[in-house]
Amino acid sequence: MLIFTALRIACRALARNRLRTALTTLGITVGIAAVLCTVALGEGSAAQVHEQLLGLGDSFVWVEDGGRNAAGVRTAVGDAKKLTAEDMNAIAQEVPEIVRCSPVADARTQLIYGNRNWNTTYRGVSPDYLLVRRWPIALGTSFSDADVTAYAKVVLLAKTVADQLFGDENPIDETIRIGRELFRVVGVLQPKGASSSGNDDDVVLIPYTTAQRYLLGRTWLDDGMCSASSDAAVPIAQAHIDRVVLVTDEAIASAQRALWESLRVATEPGGAATLAALRSGAYTPAPDERVGIVVSGGNTTAVNFDA
Repeated sequence: MLIFTALRIACRALARNRLRTALTTLGITVGIAAVLCTVALGEGSAAQVHEQLLGLGDSFVWVEDGGRNAAGVRTAVGDAKKLTAEDMNAIAQEVPEIVRCSPVADARTQLIYGNRNWNTTYRGVSPDYLLVRRWPIALGTSFSDADVTAYAKVVLLAKTVADQLFGDENPIDETIRIGRELFRVVGVLQPKGASSSGNDDDVVLIPYTTAQRYLLGRTWLDDGMCSASSDAAVPIAQAHIDRVVLVTDEAIASAQRALWESLRVATEPGGAATLAALRSGAYTPAPDERVGIVVSGGNTTAVNFDA
């Protein structure tokens, strides 16, 4: 009974003060709407950022060439120009957290098909690049590892390039000119949209070996793209990659010979690898870094080091 009495009194008070009641109701409504909009905008922004991160790739790890020490001056990242496909293979084999890697060598150039042309970026990669970037094929097929080995002149077109050069035509098995070289179109990629690295749909993909031999004329890479086994494994993989150093068989043989000539110590190849990395410049210590070398002499194949 008291509840009904209280409600009746409240309704009478509201009726006597209609303007105040309307303004209070409006204030409450605006406040609730503002909170709902703020929450919706925050969730939308978080979803957009998450979508962009997913667009970068599957547990993405980006490998860039390091700097170098020149006359005591440390240069910028990417200035050393020593990253090779062998380095990427070594990372894939030696770092357990890395599932796959793709070399990357790229530049901008002019593409020509008939009387149409378009300036864009060509990116030399391996087939694993599509898996790392989660980038499916919309039409046709991808190039293969055999195409990489054979320096094949085949190309995948992203959506913007396909539209600019072919419009509504089917581009599969058509020939386009990239720079001065002729390439056969084997596939068109699914639209990917813009990302933090730019418009991913304005690019073409070719085998990295083809890019190096016919378009760039060099053996080193611009960077590499890898995927880790999980998001949690990414920082672990990054720490392991920083410690991976690749040396050639010739550098190891030279280090073995140097140890024999200076110390009369015969080592197995693995035992001389650390010295080979230092002698060949594959590993450059920081100015304040002290380096120790462990030399192993077991299981050594008989070699005439004096020859």
